Amino acid sequence: MIEITRGDLFSTDVAALVNPVNGAGIMKRGLSRQFKTRFPENHEQYRAACAPDPLTPSTVLVHDRGGLFGDADRPRYILNVVTKQHWSDLSGRDHIETGVAEVAETVQARDIDSLAVPALGCGGGGLDWTDVRPILKSGLAPLADADTRVLLFAPRSSEPPDDTGADNAGRPSAALALTQGRALLLLLLSVSGSGDEGPTIHATHNLTYLLQCAGEPLRLHFEPDPHGLQAPGLDAVLRRMEGHFLDRTSADGRERLRPYSDAVSRAKASVSSTPEASARLDRTRQLIGDFLSDEGLELLATVLWIVRHDPEARRAPTPVVRTIHDWSRRTAARFSAEQIAAAWTRLREHGWLQSKSEESERSPSSSS
Repeated sequence: MIEITRGDLFSTDVAALVNPVNGAGIMKRGLSRQFKTRFPENHEQYRAACAPDPLTPSTVLVHDRGGLFGDADRPRYILNVVTKQHWSDLSGRDHIETGVAEVAETVQARDIDSLAVPALGCGGGGLDWTDVRPILKSGLAPLADADTRVLLFAPRSSEPPDDTGADNAGRPSAALALTQGRALLLLLLSVSGSGDEGPTIHATHNLTYLLQCAGEPLRLHFEPDPHGLQAPGLDAVLRRMEGHFLDRTSADGRERLRPYSDAVSRAKASVSSTPEASARLDRTRQLIGDFLSDEGLELLATVLWIVRHDPEARRAPTPVVRTIHDWSRRTAARFSAEQIAAAWTRLREHGWLQSKSEESERSPSSSS
């Protein structure tokens, strides 16, 4: 039996949980980060399996929590499914299809009587639930025929319960054009943030500044802000996108932006047909790396802004440290000289410190 449900994957009484991972050995966001916290031994096995060579997409890595007599607390098994090569990549449908078939074979080989499966490839993976659901149901069908209980967890954004209106409930009827700027912003938002909730508003401003500095002509005017960089015109852009491509949440007390999975899929297809836009997006993602937190993005954006306005700051991080510590009491207390120097080094290593025209960030209009 395959039952489509919603809620907390970890509260289910099943023999196995499916964990979507990348092939690089990094559990740093979304559901995989929760698995890392709850099952540290699984994380260690996964990291070891990815070194020195990364796991290939569709691989299923089994972690058995059973003791000598196989009677460990449920779930006994964690089935780590590689849905993409790197954590910042988007998932591929072919990887999901092959991976879920491998899951079914693993479950049958180990005589697992029940498992819970998340919406593989949705959310940060960029795939649409309406596309992923039939792939998962088809791949898991052999288990239903064998009387294995399968709980398939739909994304929280898919409504109503029968899934006939997934990701469309409550959206405006008038279509909004998916411009290149909006598409790039959606793809950046989809690989940022905390869990499934998306990045905060402050993080979004800093992300967008980095994208514009990568060469994307967004024509936003950024100004110093206590939380990094702020573009007044971006707020209007985001408000227009709400209900069409994303929604705004505040589950943890901070406003966050959560892209719709189908909008991310459209954005992926749109950007993939434009090599220049794809290159700018990749350049921004590669820069971000381990600076994905709110504080990390704030630090990268702030250091870059200083470098672009102070030629001396391109030569050494010392002037940057001084400027950030004078920026505000908050930044002086939050960022150490070592952290600032690390961000400066990151920018230098990725080729962001060379002198560039600042015309694009000074124009008051926006095309997003």
